Amino acid sequence: MKRLVISIAMAILPMLIFGQECFTNGTEWITKITTPGNPQTELIKIEKLDGMVNIDGYDALKMYCEYESIPDSKTLLYYLRTEGDKVFFRLPDDDSGTWYLMYDFGLVAGEGCYLYCPLYTDEENNNTPLKDYFKCISWTKDETSGIYIMDAEEYEDNTCTGLILDGPRWFDGISSTRGISSNIGLGMISGSFPQLLEVKNGERVFYSDNTTSISKVSNAPLRYRVDGLNINLSGTEVSDKIQVYYTNGALLGNFTANGNSINISVPNSGVYVLKLKNTTISIHVPAV
Repeated sequence: MKRLVISIAMAILPMLIFGQECFTNGTEWITKITTPGNPQTELIKIEKLDGMVNIDGYDALKMYCEYESIPDSKTLLYYLRTEGDKVFFRLPDDDSGTWYLMYDFGLVAGEGCYLYCPLYTDEENNNTPLKDYFKCISWTKDETSGIYIMDAEEYEDNTCTGLILDGPRWFDGISSTRGISSNIGLGMISGSFPQLLEVKNGERVFYSDNTTSISKVSNAPLRYRVDGLNINLSGTEVSDKIQVYYTNGALLGNFTANGNSINISVPNSGVYVLKLKNTTISIHVPAV
């Protein structure tokens, strides 16, 4: 999948992380689903690409789902195919011939698109999958693992007014941090909390929650908001040192956080790169 490679040299170039290796026959996404209550319950969901089929000229994969400790729970969820950085799905009982966009790993900061969730359908609209407008806010590289992680926001439509909720974070070329099928925030409306544990194909592991560096990034994320020419960075700690660079490599300034957030003013619109510990964030500041 393409992503912008960001370094201290400020060379922002496309980079292939996993290509389409993750979305191949035999890959499985293992997700823990926690439902609060008394008692709290947990389920382990396994979603696996198992078998190929040709649909309308497309070579597609079958996505099955089953739950540990629940016999005979295996069901066909949807068909899946890829096209460049995009991942599409089609529901097995959909006779319309429509393929719905599920992921677009080619989004960069400031870009958005409509995404559909395979888990929920609109009964009043011929059972078409529910959708949100999904806007990429930033890609953050975990420099230990080399995996890029995307933060996003979701809106009702592309006017980007009336914020619905922060979208789930994405691991580039892998899936949402809430699991493959919880690609957008609609995956949270059930009252349960999904958490991706592992993604693997045979002995090859694409992602594991046991990986310290990735777990640290996903559980304690840096987030930001842009208001005019001001960047509000949250998730910091007291005395954290932040360096802000222009895209030509010049240092704009050094900043020190006094708490769990910090406001940084920039002189103009454009792309800035923030460096904090082992985390690098590319931030697009739109024209005022």
